[in-house]
Amino acid sequence: MVEKMKRYMYIFSVFILMISLVINDIYVSANSGGGFDTIIRNGTIIDGSGLGRYDADVAIKDGYIADIGDLSNATADQEIDAEGNFVAPGFIDVHSHATLSALGQAQSSLSQGVTMEVLSPDGAGPTDLQSRIDLEDDGLGINVASYIGFNSVWSEVVGNEDRRATDAEIEEMRNLITEAMEKGAAGVSAGLFYRPGYFADREDVIDVVSAAGAWRTKFTNHQRNENNEVVESTAETIEIGEESGLTPVITHIKAMGPNNWGKSEEMMQLINDANERGIYTAADIYPYLRSQTGLTAIVPPWVEEGGRSAMLERFRDPELRDGIAEEIEEIMYSRVQGPEGVYFPTKRKTLADYMETGVGNPRNRSLLSFLNLNYNHEFDVEIDEITVTDSSGNKVYEYNFEGEDGGEWDTSKFDLLHSYPADAVSHTINNGSGQINVAQRISGNSSAYGNVVPTMPDVGDSETFMRFKVGDTLGANQIMRLWINSDNFGSGSSFPVNGYGVAVRLDQDRIQVYERENSTSTIHETISDAGLEPDTWQDLKVKLEDNTLLVKMWPSNEDEPEEWDSSIDVSKEEVIEDQKAMVSITNLDTESNAFHFNDFIVESSSGDDVYYDYNFDGNDDDNWDGDKFIELHSFPKDRAEFTIQENTGRVILDGYNTDVCCSTYGKFTANMDDVKNSDVLLRFKADQIGGNQQLRVFTKADEFKSGMTMPVNGFGVEFDLKGNEMSFIKRNDSTTQVLESVDANLEPDWYTLRIHAEDEEVNARIWKDGEEEPEEWDFTYVEEERELTIGETTMQILETEGSLRTIYDFGHEDDFRRFIQSPVVAIASDGGASTSNEVHPRRYGTQPRVLGQYVREEGLLGWEEAIQKMTSLPASLIGLSDRGYIAKGMKADITIFNPDTVIDNATFEEPRQYADGIEQVLVNGELALNNGELVGIQPGEFVKIEPNMPTRPVTQGENLEVSDNRKILPLDETESDSLISFNLEQGVNDYQATGSMSLVYDDIELDAENFGRIQTFDGWLSFTGSGPLNGEELTTFRITIDENDPTIDDEKPVVTIDIAGKEQIKAFLGDEGSESPSEPLTIEEMKLLVKQFRDEGEIADDETSRVLQTHLTSVGHYEEDGAMEKAIKHMNSFKDELLVHFEENGLISEEAAATLVSHSEDLIEFWE
Repeated sequence: MVEKMKRYMYIFSVFILMISLVINDIYVSANSGGGFDTIIRNGTIIDGSGLGRYDADVAIKDGYIADIGDLSNATADQEIDAEGNFVAPGFIDVHSHATLSALGQAQSSLSQGVTMEVLSPDGAGPTDLQSRIDLEDDGLGINVASYIGFNSVWSEVVGNEDRRATDAEIEEMRNLITEAMEKGAAGVSAGLFYRPGYFADREDVIDVVSAAGAWRTKFTNHQRNENNEVVESTAETIEIGEESGLTPVITHIKAMGPNNWGKSEEMMQLINDANERGIYTAADIYPYLRSQTGLTAIVPPWVEEGGRSAMLERFRDPELRDGIAEEIEEIMYSRVQGPEGVYFPTKRKTLADYMETGVGNPRNRSLLSFLNLNYNHEFDVEIDEITVTDSSGNKVYEYNFEGEDGGEWDTSKFDLLHSYPADAVSHTINNGSGQINVAQRISGNSSAYGNVVPTMPDVGDSETFMRFKVGDTLGANQIMRLWINSDNFGSGSSFPVNGYGVAVRLDQDRIQVYERENSTSTIHETISDAGLEPDTWQDLKVKLEDNTLLVKMWPSNEDEPEEWDSSIDVSKEEVIEDQKAMVSITNLDTESNAFHFNDFIVESSSGDDVYYDYNFDGNDDDNWDGDKFIELHSFPKDRAEFTIQENTGRVILDGYNTDVCCSTYGKFTANMDDVKNSDVLLRFKADQIGGNQQLRVFTKADEFKSGMTMPVNGFGVEFDLKGNEMSFIKRNDSTTQVLESVDANLEPDWYTLRIHAEDEEVNARIWKDGEEEPEEWDFTYVEEERELTIGETTMQILETEGSLRTIYDFGHEDDFRRFIQSPVVAIASDGGASTSNEVHPRRYGTQPRVLGQYVREEGLLGWEEAIQKMTSLPASLIGLSDRGYIAKGMKADITIFNPDTVIDNATFEEPRQYADGIEQVLVNGELALNNGELVGIQPGEFVKIEPNMPTRPVTQGENLEVSDNRKILPLDETESDSLISFNLEQGVNDYQATGSMSLVYDDIELDAENFGRIQTFDGWLSFTGSGPLNGEELTTFRITIDENDPTIDDEKPVVTIDIAGKEQIKAFLGDEGSESPSEPLTIEEMKLLVKQFRDEGEIADDETSRVLQTHLTSVGHYEEDGAMEKAIKHMNSFKDELLVHFEENGLISEEAAATLVSHSEDLIEFWE
């Protein structure tokens, strides 16, 4: 824009700059007595520009920065003393996975100094931006913006399959992107690492995201690969951005895994090369060497195709499982050094821990939960003691809540102290007891509750004792539960998945005796009139012994009763489901075949009991005894004939009809009880060998599904008559695993098959009639517990617990340092607002960690450098032109912090710990955090990125001179008398622009000589400032001139004028305005200029200066007397004779003489 507008620009003289600064000081002084909303005093400003810090006061009015300087004479409704602290722009987090419910207060964000977060990174989020915009309706603690997610768009239109998009689908996705940009999206995010975005190739991505190209926005990408192919993925991200017309941004940039440490050098070279050839390319980073995503991050992409159900189906395929396990292990080692580096924060365990202890929840512990269902009353409980003893009477856990009053519970004694909502439950010490306070239930929530998990070893049968008392809310809907022999609390629940317990209910003074099994509750007994009294200590004991659940409760001041209040038998009979014998025959040949059966017997594995016996006795051509079978099925109907012939069972299976799908088949299932261990015996014969027919006999089988000739689960022997082979097969969730195959050597004779199943072992053998039954088995299978390798353990976790939130210990400090020191790498958390204690610590500590550790302690970055990476750099990355700087006219998003104390406290073990040193935070001019504590307001808003807010490099490192004098034309191009005129200059080391601006538009007149910073880009210019509106009240403004507004189909530049409290003005810049000569310098001002030139050495000596000033004094006298002809004559003499003489004799510099001649001519023209 600067280059394109040079036809409208001119350079201000040194004198104009000097006078502008003088006028500026006069203006500040003139307004310093006025009232502001807030003044921040005595602070040291780091303005976000990267320039050095300076001391000044900051005044805020109507949500904007109205003035900066010495404001000792100014007044405000609110004053903040920032002495000893840095005053910085509010931090902008461009990669936020904020918990939406946490944005209402946003304490985790504000306590880091964050005033704005950009949602929907990594390609995620809703495809309709309106749902993000509507977040403002419920109140926001900070500002938010949102990307439009490529992955979400792809998933909505194409789905989760691995395929190319059609042309029509590409167009549909482009339309979704365009709609989001029109609604104010901050750019396009992608997560080409995540499915289904991973399935989109580079060309498809470019075709879709280029729809946003006209907005000059960014393409921020979680790269397709951050480990072994990270360099190639970096090149891909840059190529996608370059070819789509978007700014490529590598989000949470990293080189993951030991084999890839050091690749940061190649990655940064790619980024630097792109910038050097004019493709602005940037990145963001968080200050941790451990990342967080899901466990499926180490699952091969092809395994995930089609979603979770398809992935689990592939896990179950025995032909695939071992290979998948190997690939998982390979991917894991490409990201981390070992399974110890894969951490699950919600479980407080690593992958290595699971490999050691196994997957699943051992029923080994005692738990507590406190549930408040009441909207009007808090729930208070005191606990004096908790003791757990094992079946031998040994104490395995004890806690008596010793500690200072007001202190917190000893967290080393608990694996979990959980609160829902996050701040609803407190755990404190008072008078030697532990106090639980649960806040009232909030409208819209099912309850408020707290879960407590003591740190204790695995135990079986055990006894738990607890001494407690409740507050004065008897009758309220509040519940305390004590669980024993339990596993873990279910997700979002105050119940364990499995366990036994009691619920002490305050609403009806009763105790309920519970059992939980697979997340289902059974109430075994309810004890009414339990004897609860407010503020009265009670003793409660719950015991599990030899499948008996025992409960009693009594007042603590009384002796323990001998009898139990409740004694429940919780033993369970072993339930055996779907363990039967069954047979199927299929015919894929066009010729029929007959099969004969005799002596179908199922016995116990010991042979002592007979479970089923059918010898097919009967008259020829009779049907089989239907009572002996659960089903006798033929497909197609009547194509398999089940009859008796010569006291054997015969099945004639018709040939395969090619007009009918698949095959001809018959199947039958023995009508018997389900048995766990059994011995199946069956005599059989086929009339013909060599046809395409198969006979299968199964044991431990569940059921034939409709249209299937094999059970869902079971073991069997399959005889393939065509190849004369027999195979030992296992069926698992409708998947077939061939365990072994051998030659069968069948003839059209009688054979006997025995399949013996006992516990985890299954055996089979066959022999011909007339032969002795062999001792050796033809087939043997022992169900062995799979070795918990890295891959196997990962699959079992995914099968039983889902894709747990996972933290990967991935990086190397050298790579991190190389990345973060780059001037195009911003700071972003990859976290966002949260209330959880089961997350990555970056949600509570990102920005303070950078400032405390990497600036103050290590000196890796300077203060100004780090602040720029959190403010103006991320602001420019998403296009903002009114945030990111401490400058006049900017939005008053401000963070005040103590440079001596700022530091993060969040750890991976205890992430929900707020940072130190963030003292005050203002959001849109309102104080949201004071002295590190929430004020309790919701000043945030959804920030729409306007079409005239392009992604761009930070404006820095250049001298800027901009001016224009133009008419302002309405967008309908009707005639207008409106005009804007400005003359501004900003040097490389200037904190603010200097000069003047005049604006006349309808009933608005705005004259300004106080400015923030000039920001420029190709065909684009923006500056902010403050000045009197209509000659009266001070206001702030932002002027944006854009030659490439995507919403305007016209080549004329578009000017957008934002004045605080006024509707936005958007219009064309018309022809140059009619320039009436501006009032020139006075004689006295020219005399001051002569004095300045002398002081600066531009005039050689005092005598020359005196002569010039004397001549000007004489001219001034003629002007005062109205003798204008004499004044003009002597001024001509001054410029044409005196100045020429002195210049020729080296008494005045050429530049100074030219400046004085220019002002002399202006004055003469004005007089004339």
